[in-house]
Amino acid sequence: MRRFLILTLFLYGLSIPSTGFAATLSVSPSGGVYSVGDRISLKVVVSSNDAPMNAVSGVMLFPSALFSIDSISKGGSILNFWVTEPFFSNSAGTVQFEGVSLSGFQGSAGTVIIVNLRARKVGSGTVSFQSGQILANDGQGTDITRDVIGGTFQIVAVKVQPAAPPPQEVSEPEPQAWKFRDILLFRSVS
Repeated sequence: MRRFLILTLFLYGLSIPSTGFAATLSVSPSGGVYSVGDRISLKVVVSSNDAPMNAVSGVMLFPSALFSIDSISKGGSILNFWVTEPFFSNSAGTVQFEGVSLSGFQGSAGTVIIVNLRARKVGSGTVSFQSGQILANDGQGTDITRDVIGGTFQIVAVKVQPAAPPPQEVSEPEPQAWKFRDILLFRSVS
């Protein structure tokens, strides 16, 4: 009887849907070397391969001494309803967003927003998430956040191109001038 009860509980446990779904919030590219003055289009992406997700929120941190934000774009986003419109503060070094995909999203690297950074000075810094949450499209708002992943960037001095040497003038040979003697010889022959 005891074995029957254990086997029944085991089989019942297998029939319960798993809530171990996992999704990741990250930035792309996750690093790189850029020059002072370069513009970096940093995508915030969500990957939810195990199950559909329908909501994502986050607070990103960036080193404001190294970067300034020119703009944030929602173009091409998997989200179509914004609970909190994406906004940024250059002085605080933060980006915040919160939105919903009404039809849900399942897949890899779905774009949430694009943050357009400008490299300000030489150094190395990390763009990270102070917080991030991904909710399942299960009608219950189950938190399926497994990981939030930032990136590390290096800013180098602008390479000064050596000045090009001035173009050398190419001179054409001057047409030969007729000498007075040649003209006299030409007249005497004719």
